[in-house]
Amino acid sequence: MARARVWYIHLGMKASAAELFESTYGYAAEWYVFAPGRINLIGEHTDYSEGLVFPMAIQHGITIAAAPNRHHELRLISSLAGEAESIDLLQLRTSWIRPKDWGVYPAAVARTLKFDIGLDVAIVSDLPMAGGVSSSAALEIGFATLFNSLGGNLTPLQLAKRVQQAESELVGVPCGIMDMLASACGVEGSALLVDTRDLSIEPVEIPSRYEIYLADTGKSRELAKSDYGNRATQCADAAKILGSKVLRDVRSEDLANLNDEMLLRRARHVLSENDRVVSFRKALLKGDDSQIGYLLAESHRSLRDDFEVSCDELDMMVESCLKVPGCIGARMTGAGFGGACVAIFRAGGSQNGPMIEQIYSSGVKTFKPSVRQCLPSGGARII
Repeated sequence: MARARVWYIHLGMKASAAELFESTYGYAAEWYVFAPGRINLIGEHTDYSEGLVFPMAIQHGITIAAAPNRHHELRLISSLAGEAESIDLLQLRTSWIRPKDWGVYPAAVARTLKFDIGLDVAIVSDLPMAGGVSSSAALEIGFATLFNSLGGNLTPLQLAKRVQQAESELVGVPCGIMDMLASACGVEGSALLVDTRDLSIEPVEIPSRYEIYLADTGKSRELAKSDYGNRATQCADAAKILGSKVLRDVRSEDLANLNDEMLLRRARHVLSENDRVVSFRKALLKGDDSQIGYLLAESHRSLRDDFEVSCDELDMMVESCLKVPGCIGARMTGAGFGGACVAIFRAGGSQNGPMIEQIYSSGVKTFKPSVRQCLPSGGARII
């Protein structure tokens, strides 16, 4: 049933991308790519400290329709963001001139992969922008998959590493690799336990007794303009003071040597979150609802109090989800400063429509939430 739902969603998005392409450029697209968004179950703000993460590719994502043109340009239009400035690919190979609009993402990927085949491109998405499900990483992985299919031979893991490089060096967000890995390497029916130090990936099947929901606050944030970069710097500073390159190498007892209270809290979050990822995997496989709920609550508390990346809307959303019958646990997901929460329910315990009503009636009065079920899905691919 879940596989049929995913197929139906992707078929509809492909048709929408085809229609947008033809109405914009006057002819039919030749290639289609789908790249999923991701929801992170636990393991937040650990990937740039070479820590452990537990993301899951979802059935919602970015669909790209494309065909070659004769201009050595990327001509871009999006159903959500509108038309972007055309990108001269020959010029891009010799110098980085940052586009002023959302075209910065495909431009950064094209420059990193040295791609110079002119393309007309139309994009449709059913991901909330800046909503904590990595719409930007899905967009980048989608273009990387498209470019790679037209002349490259990189593996999904290699593509994820190149996209992280593009985002960090050219887009300007000092991000970890989790979002790119989840979108490129997702496994249907499973979440991914990822060690971001050695990039080993263990698919962990999501038991059918659980349903996973994304509860979006609707409050957007832009990472390059938020405190996201500051958190990465603070983690690096804490590790340096403690004589390590990254916090992954720091022991809990070493934290007593951090005299800076703010850096202590940042480091404490990363170390405790890595431990929670290991415990969460065990609890998920055992079906231990109580432990799952406890670990999600502790993760949110740590992100709110020690890492300080939550906000009033996220806190309210978590509290409201927990009041809905069948909810096992909830926490903020993604970079924070806005965006969404992940909530795990017992299967059949709630439904999308009633959930929105119940969440709103249970306390969310100052903003209008949106709720959608997330199915564990495969990674980026040609469709």
